[in-house]
Amino acid sequence: MILMVTLHYPAQMTEKVVETAMAMGTPPEYVKKWLTFGSNSDPKGFKEINIIYVEKGHADEASIELSKMFIPFAQLGNVELTSEVLYSVRDTLEIWKK
Repeated sequence: MILMVTLHYPAQMTEKVVETAMAMGTPPEYVKKWLTFGSNSDPKGFKEINIIYVEKGHADEASIELSKMFIPFAQLGNVELTSEVLYSVRDTLEIWKK
């Protein structure tokens, strides 16, 4: 499973967001790779995109554990948090095959 977690927050929240990220802890062992990207071109301020690769067979437990890790960001207030499951192009074609 590939999960994308996006945070949108105003510039004045940057310090709190960074402090919260530093306190997140270590991801579960079934998280294979975690990439974080940022952009300041968002009309809401900053946008942070987390691409998280999870080992096959651990989707359910990863959803729960990663949600727990991101809850502190939602509690900051003024931070929008979204989560999406991403599919490869090959998987997407398989979904739409008739």
